[in-house]
Amino acid sequence: NDAPEASEGTWENRREKRRKRFQNMKATGHYSQDATDIPEVPEGTWTSRSQKREMEVETVKATGYYAQYREICAPDKRSKTPDPVDRSVSKRTWKYEVERWRLDVKAYVE
Repeated sequence: NDAPEASEGTWENRREKRRKRFQNMKATGHYSQDATDIPEVPEGTWTSRSQKREMEVETVKATGYYAQYREICAPDKRSKTPDPVDRSVSKRTWKYEVERWRLDVKAYVE
């Protein structure tokens, strides 16, 4: 039978693989980037990018698990919300930081 095992495709297994991949990228320095290496972005592009970043943060904050997280986690223990207007963060690093933050929040609730 060539069908994959049922457990291989579970959401939890895929999430764990993603988490390990991000940890590996961080450990190898793949996401470390000096702010001086980031190319200058035109103002219109930056405005669009920062709006998209703000929407990503708001999307996570609108989830049920984020509401639970705020209820059960002390403010001084919470993961830092990525700053959507920080121009020193590249697009790739931003995606990594948002995903890490989202997974941290979700893992705390689970």
